[in-house]
Amino acid sequence: MGTIQGRVFNPVTKDYVRNAEVRLEGTNRVDYTENDGSFEFRNVPAGPATVSVTFTGYNTVKETFT
Repeated sequence: MGTIQGRVFNPVTKDYVRNAEVRLEGTNRVDYTENDGSFEFRNVPAGPATVSVTFTGYNTVKETFT
């Protein structure tokens, strides 16, 4: 098991995004970014994972990694 953590950043406004919805694809796990744009999922099985980020007014972004 491992941890996925990150921060959501808007390069246009040069600000970290708070209250963005972050989903761990293939599960029912959802987190919302903190004031500094941070999120975290603990106890994630090893192997490929996809995280999607949704924020009102922007396109949903997905990132896949191992």
